[in-house]
Amino acid sequence: MSHAKRLDNASSIFFFLAFTLSKIEYIPSIVTSSIATLISFGFNLIAYLLWFTSSLIHPDHPGKKEKWYGFAKFREQHQLAAIVGFIACTTSVIALIVSATLHIPASWFFLISNICWSISEYHKLNNPPDYDTGVTYEQQKAYFSYTLMLTLIAFLSALTTTLVFIFPVIAIPLVVTTGLLSLGFGIQAGGYWLDYKYGATQDTAKSSNKESYHLLHDSLGVSIKNVESFSPEPYHQNQLFADYQNQAAQEQIQNPDFCCTSTQ
Repeated sequence: MSHAKRLDNASSIFFFLAFTLSKIEYIPSIVTSSIATLISFGFNLIAYLLWFTSSLIHPDHPGKKEKWYGFAKFREQHQLAAIVGFIACTTSVIALIVSATLHIPASWFFLISNICWSISEYHKLNNPPDYDTGVTYEQQKAYFSYTLMLTLIAFLSALTTTLVFIFPVIAIPLVVTTGLLSLGFGIQAGGYWLDYKYGATQDTAKSSNKESYHLLHDSLGVSIKNVESFSPEPYHQNQLFADYQNQAAQEQIQNPDFCCTSTQ
């Protein structure tokens, strides 16, 4: 499990580097943009290979076959996402050499990979493995939201790439619009990632998993024992406190600890 965690961390680093370098392609310099794009694709290829390897050595965990997202175990869904992502990167590299139109299928391959990734994380959210005790429900929920935002960005990228080739006249306004939307989704994704990494802790998760009767017990404390108290019977005579005083005296004889006072 420790080796799988190291591979996951390494793939995350390469994914982050690839994402950062991919933004350099917007610099108005053909040489710089081309080099950054090639290095970005290289980092993505390494990241997908590391991710696929880590999914192979992760402990097995049964999936929820009765649910729509349980068509496969989530580690198998990770493998599928990594394979499709690797194909997308390879297609993008070929597109730089052969034909730019290959960027269209490559962008949709990236989207399919992200969809498989999001489904696997949703599967993991609703079917948490026993071996991954360091991740709480709230953290996994934040991570699933993070993958969902990245999937939306991949969808915008695939849609933009396709429409630009079909309708080149609307390329500029389309790229600007989808770029702003992607920026907003990217900021939101960063917030979810920070929440996953530094948000909910194990202690808060444990306290939130308490049943309602446990919380009531903690709030109300130990119940107070019932103590019998003297309650005189109703009295209807001329002297108002006569019968009460006689009964109180008898009670004090039977129970020395009993104490009562009367106001004259």
